[in-house]
Amino acid sequence: MINNYLFDYYSKYKKMSNKFFTGNMFFAIIFCAAALIVCTGNEVKGAVAFVILICALLVFCEDLLATTLPFLLVSVFVTRMYDSYNVFIGYKYCIIPIVIALIFHFTVYRKKISIGPSFWGICAVAVAVTFGGLFKVSAADYFKAVNLYYVIGLGIGMVLIYLLIKSQFIKRDYYDINNKFLAVLYIMGAFAAFIVLRAYVVNINAIIEKKTILNYINSMFISTNNISTFLMFALPIPFYFSLRNKTHLISGYIFFLCLLLSGSRAAMLMGSVEFVLCLAYICIFDIKHRVLNCCISVATLSIVAYLLYRWIWFFGSTSIFSFNLNNEKRFDLFWRSVDDFKSNPVFGRGMTYVGNNDIYDPKMFAMNWYHLFPAQVIGSFGCLGVVSYLVSIFGRVAIILKKAEPYVWVLALSYAGIFLMTIVNPGEFCPVPYEMLTVMLFIFAEQGMSPKLKNLFKSREN
Repeated sequence: MINNYLFDYYSKYKKMSNKFFTGNMFFAIIFCAAALIVCTGNEVKGAVAFVILICALLVFCEDLLATTLPFLLVSVFVTRMYDSYNVFIGYKYCIIPIVIALIFHFTVYRKKISIGPSFWGICAVAVAVTFGGLFKVSAADYFKAVNLYYVIGLGIGMVLIYLLIKSQFIKRDYYDINNKFLAVLYIMGAFAAFIVLRAYVVNINAIIEKKTILNYINSMFISTNNISTFLMFALPIPFYFSLRNKTHLISGYIFFLCLLLSGSRAAMLMGSVEFVLCLAYICIFDIKHRVLNCCISVATLSIVAYLLYRWIWFFGSTSIFSFNLNNEKRFDLFWRSVDDFKSNPVFGRGMTYVGNNDIYDPKMFAMNWYHLFPAQVIGSFGCLGVVSYLVSIFGRVAIILKKAEPYVWVLALSYAGIFLMTIVNPGEFCPVPYEMLTVMLFIFAEQGMSPKLKNLFKSREN
């Protein structure tokens, strides 16, 4: 009888805990806390505080989704701390409570392991990453801490992350987990937009005086490519919610504006491509208002094109129209990747290779990236990498095409955002948070739209 009482009490506590830590009130609290950290310039202390919070959630909350938003918010606000290895290494002992909390969570709250179709692509990539550079890279270089982080993180580590996360992201009776995940991405995007817009407000006098984008006034306020990568993950989400409430389109337009204002050339080019895809998305899936949406989309693109034409000078050399091929190191890295491929056609040079430092000298604890997706694959992993990444990409595309529904396709657009960024930046070759978040996208894509959401969309179409 006592055991039954304790079990009932535990079950009741667990459900209450899950509901609160995945609820709107908690999300609002941590969003405000993250915004306060940014406004006061306490990113390092804030990161430590959020790590403590995440550890506590792992221990006291059974629902892993509760940790997702804090993790993404801290990932966003530390982007300003670019090249801060020497700062954060002083907090290296924080890894101990993180590991303990993770072991506790996945032991005490363990769930049944399952796999979906995207798992095999992750395994294929893990093989390529693990054996990349075979017969060329030395054991001393391969087993350096920084190199192991990327090799394990993109390899067997991502396989483990998939298995653990997929087992935990299960359907709940007190909320729709599919919609909740999109809400988390939405809030992450809103926070990234807040950082960009705040930086402009703080520097508004200098911007008016110098008549140029923030990146050329004080680049310390935002890390251009990093902050824009988060925005490209989030950009499609408001368009999904706009299928039920058109006011969400305002958020989508703001996200796109912040991409342009981020100072990233990749964001200006690839973000514009993703924005066009988002407009096409609402034209396709909002059947009831298709004609109106098409008219609005055409008008929007016309206005954006006109404004960019008139104000392109404001963006300085971040503008894609001022692109200078002669000064672009990515082309040098591409041709170097061809040489690296020829030197070891089967396995490439590996991610641990440092022979390209004469072209690109990475910051501390960063990899010697090629900054081009095709170059990274052929240069680092050779033919094995080409086959492995094709298996991964085609596997993901198959998941998307199999389920022609708005929920899966908005996840596809989010994936398109990170893939477009990876074409010209490290992107998915950063294990945490970008590749980890990409894996999460396809865990939810495998699940597809919940029956409740399907019925809701059908009722709106009618």
